[in-house]
Amino acid sequence: MKPLTPSDIETMNRRVRLLDPNGHPIRKVERYILPFEVKKGAAEGFTLEGPVNRVFRPQSVVTNTTEEGQVLIRSVRVGNMEQLMGEVDAYDWSTTLNQILYRAFLRQYGLVRATLAQVDAWCDRHEIYPPDNHKVDMVTSVAQKVCIDGRFTGKVKEGFSFQLSITGPSVAP
Repeated sequence: MKPLTPSDIETMNRRVRLLDPNGHPIRKVERYILPFEVKKGAAEGFTLEGPVNRVFRPQSVVTNTTEEGQVLIRSVRVGNMEQLMGEVDAYDWSTTLNQILYRAFLRQYGLVRATLAQVDAWCDRHEIYPPDNHKVDMVTSVAQKVCIDGRFTGKVKEGFSFQLSITGPSVAP
């Protein structure tokens, strides 16, 4: 067996931190997921609210829209802090767009036949950086609740169930 290099040790330490981020810190950090769901009815606009009661920093937003222009998000407030500048198409954070971007990324780098383990290894070594349209950089705040204001467009049929989840690290206040 060959000796471990500093790079191997750093990779192992990073994986340990990912598997157990609370291994040593005094304040326990957890991954907090806020799921929201609303069905399109007669009204076009909607407001979603979810209780948080913790220090929360949104880092990822995922939606289920399948094409551009179905749902527009006007506002995302964590605590009383507005996180958006202007209206955002929910498709920008959709799993559908992520799959399209990821396939294009694999084709661009000639990795279409690569296994998932190979792609993960290249990512771990920072040799490639796959796209992640779910990543957001929002402010950390002490939040009592998260509010999302949006509207459905004419592209959405009555009864469509719009789903959105916000994920990020949090600690109890």
